[in-house]
Amino acid sequence: MTKTLLTVICVSLFLFSCDRKSEVKKPSGISVTIDGADKSYNVFPYANLYDGEAKGSNIILTAASNKESIGDSFQLEIKANSPLTKGTYYNDGSNKYLTIIYFVPNFNIFGPKAYVTDLGGTHKSTITITSISKTNIQGTFSAQLMRDDNTTINVDNGKFNFDIPQ
Repeated sequence: MTKTLLTVICVSLFLFSCDRKSEVKKPSGISVTIDGADKSYNVFPYANLYDGEAKGSNIILTAASNKESIGDSFQLEIKANSPLTKGTYYNDGSNKYLTIIYFVPNFNIFGPKAYVTDLGGTHKSTITITSISKTNIQGTFSAQLMRDDNTTINVDNGKFNFDIPQ
């Protein structure tokens, strides 16, 4: 009887001590569709947030596709004259500024240049922050990026999730 009671208590403690509300944490990084091809960038993810009250805010998010590749990485940057908040940021020359850069695989300074946001605003780019705190930032993005030779790529369904180091 004592063994049965002890077994029931142990099993009950085990079952009821599990936290059923815990969520599976999404890995840091970027997922995106580039000209119709799905890609993931979750190697060496890094977020750098500067949140200065008087000078505005700046965040840079960077991640690569694999450890061996030179290039094949993405970088997102938003600068604003006020603290960053949930919302959509455009490359329209307003008091907010964004840059999206796609470094092509085997990138080098003498070869094809990276694809970047059109700072003139002809090719639209958007970054939407859906969640931001001192420790994490998440959101979506899309763009038509261009190189120096005026070739373009379409970037759709972009999603990012980065932990921000403290």
